[in-house]
Amino acid sequence: MVRATRRPNFQALMGLAALYALTGCAAGDLAALTAAPGKAGLTTFGGARSAIKESASQGASNPAAPADRPAASAAKPTKPARAAETDRPIAASPLHAGSVDDNANFPAFLTYLAGYDGEPLRTLDVRERYVLRVVDASGKTVPSADLVVKNGAETVFQAKSFADGRQLFHPRVHGLAGGCYTVSATKGGAAGSASFDCAQQQGDWVITLDGQAPAPARDLQVLFMLDATGSMGGEIDSLRATIDSIAARIHETQGQDARVSFGLVAYRDRGDDWVVRKKDFTDDLTAFGRTLDMIDADGGGDYPEDLEAGLATAMKELSWADQDAVRLTFMVADAPPQVSYEDSVPYTASALKAACKGVKLFSVGCSGLEVEGEYAMRQLSQFTMAKFMFLTRGGDSADGGGPVSHTVDSFDEARLDDMVVSTVRNELAALGK
Repeated sequence: MVRATRRPNFQALMGLAALYALTGCAAGDLAALTAAPGKAGLTTFGGARSAIKESASQGASNPAAPADRPAASAAKPTKPARAAETDRPIAASPLHAGSVDDNANFPAFLTYLAGYDGEPLRTLDVRERYVLRVVDASGKTVPSADLVVKNGAETVFQAKSFADGRQLFHPRVHGLAGGCYTVSATKGGAAGSASFDCAQQQGDWVITLDGQAPAPARDLQVLFMLDATGSMGGEIDSLRATIDSIAARIHETQGQDARVSFGLVAYRDRGDDWVVRKKDFTDDLTAFGRTLDMIDADGGGDYPEDLEAGLATAMKELSWADQDAVRLTFMVADAPPQVSYEDSVPYTASALKAACKGVKLFSVGCSGLEVEGEYAMRQLSQFTMAKFMFLTRGGDSADGGGPVSHTVDSFDEARLDDMVVSTVRNELAALGK
């Protein structure tokens, strides 16, 4: 086990959020995530601090964000552009990482949120968390089931179950607290519903379908979402060197009868040569490799980057499967999101969009990440039942990789490519259990 150290946080960030049309999600979600200061979604930093700490002592937490802050101005170093490679050999990754599953130790996550003392970002109020689990008549878990949560006659949340049949429901994210809910689930021709009282049912909320679900398809979609600003040169080079190995091992894991596709979203910041570039899902690994080779690390300037534009593109413009599939995103970044743009899609809204589509958001914090970046990444990963990963060795620094800021007390370390492949295997193994 490795003991963690913490780095000092930077100065300055952020501002006011804008609106996001949550196509295909419950209408109430948008209102909750774009609420006025002092309510769910975006809250004032000072006004909520005492409430956060009080909630944490009762097993809940909700760190808050400011109504208005200027954008950061501290410069980040940039790296020279790197020429595209061809005929890349399969190579072992020099990158090593630790990880934490904040849903596995949720009380510790709430304590982390309450103790966060970096610059305020956006808020996902997870003070209440309920695990929805869909099973069929034989008791097997049902992935990619369509879930609808209603409070009375109002639909407050829609989502797809993940590979293990589970999904999370956080009432306060939707502007609610406690109460009674009816949850319905459908998959193919089978359906089921159940009612739950938050005051009486603290464990899993199980929804049983009225029939036996067919064996789930072993289709896999893997998206790599990369911060492509100048300071990411080392990590992007390492990803180039190992993408063939990761893809080949994932293909081997899936078997010959399965469909595996890979996508790519790269982002920088406004004022750079480009802000977002994408490659929709393809099963042509050669074409995918060529796209990755064309992404060089450049631009950036100030510390936060336009992660929000990258994540919005990933959720709205890529061809995520509507039917059976395991849908995974690996977000690789060394900086927090820039949230001062008035027309930006809040990353909190994109997290909700990911849940609607059944997409898990695994985050990978890279060398130089400060506490603000950790905070945003852990929010996104916890909300979608994924893990926060962080580099411990390798990457971009004179000594072979600077540490990533994190507040994880202890963790197991592994090679990053092994960790990614293991994550995929675990998701596939959960299908239909």
